[in-house]
Amino acid sequence: MRTHSYIVRCQVWVTLCVQSLAIVLWAGCGSNPLQTAVISMEKIECADCGLQTADRLRKTSGVHSAQFNVRTAEIEIRYDARVLTTSAMLRTVDSLGVTASLGAGKGSYQKSELFPPHADVANINRPGQWVDVTLHLVPGKVTVIDFHADWCLPCKKVDEAMAVLMSTEPALAYRRIDVGPWDSEVVRRSLDKPPELPLVLIFNRSGQQIHRFAGLDLPVLRQAIRDAVRAHP
Repeated sequence: MRTHSYIVRCQVWVTLCVQSLAIVLWAGCGSNPLQTAVISMEKIECADCGLQTADRLRKTSGVHSAQFNVRTAEIEIRYDARVLTTSAMLRTVDSLGVTASLGAGKGSYQKSELFPPHADVANINRPGQWVDVTLHLVPGKVTVIDFHADWCLPCKKVDEAMAVLMSTEPALAYRRIDVGPWDSEVVRRSLDKPPELPLVLIFNRSGQQIHRFAGLDLPVLRQAIRDAVRAHP
């Protein structure tokens, strides 16, 4: 009887050990080693810079996914913390010539600071907000309406061209509309389908629209603006 009781106790002990080991193994297999980090890109030139950086990070060992947010200029990264550190990811971004920091809320694009002090330039909406452009035409001047985005590199080229023109053409008024993200109200209501940036509208001194340019063609745009300025009121 004693032998039988001893054997039973041993069997119970072995069973409990096996069950405990199974629980430990299950917990280990079920845990998720992936973590999430956000890298803010600071004063980047355009969205392509962020997309290229995210693509480079996706090719880094230990990175599961890297998604660039065009609106916030941030990259959300899912990564294996056993393989990769956030410091290593920041070094990867830095090697691409991009200034970045860990954490959300600090991403930004370069701002245009090109216009001479006397230039008649105004931003006329909040990002993504639709506005009636006819309410912002300047009587007696050629008004150029520019639909743009901070993340759009060709849009910055339009700013550069306008800064040069406005340094010698006092009869020009430049009104800028920030379209925000692609799904914004102003994109739906004002841009072509499919949408294309920049979109530039030119109104003569009498308030009549005389040109509409979608995409970037600076020589044609410059000439059209010069012709409009030189035309009789």
